[in-house]
Amino acid sequence: MAVAYHFFKDFDTTAKVHDGIRKTYDGPLSLAEDFMVWNVTKDDIRVRMAVTEEHTWSPPLARPAVPPGKDDRAMFAETKGLPVEAIGYTEFIEQGKWDVDDALRPIYQDASDTLGREFPYPGDDASGGN
Repeated sequence: MAVAYHFFKDFDTTAKVHDGIRKTYDGPLSLAEDFMVWNVTKDDIRVRMAVTEEHTWSPPLARPAVPPGKDDRAMFAETKGLPVEAIGYTEFIEQGKWDVDDALRPIYQDASDTLGREFPYPGDDASGGN
């Protein structure tokens, strides 16, 4: 089974890629795309698309995010041959959270208004969050 991947798979590119491969290869072929799965057994290779939930949110952290400590940084610096002072983090990274409420809340509100049903913002009491 040959698998073509890392190309822009679209209606106007797929045929050219396929035809180019077929000039020199006539065996089983998959033109890969996101969520494609290959189930390989000793008897067969089955190609299918995974069933995924597109509207998911990552689970809450079990504890607050903590950047690596000084010992971790020193060990990493030594492993990479760098001075320990070169291993640092921006304030953004050290905060461990990107506050996107001001960008996302209006999207949920617009969707609720436009579609005439309530789309609760993740983490609000109405959605079963905090």
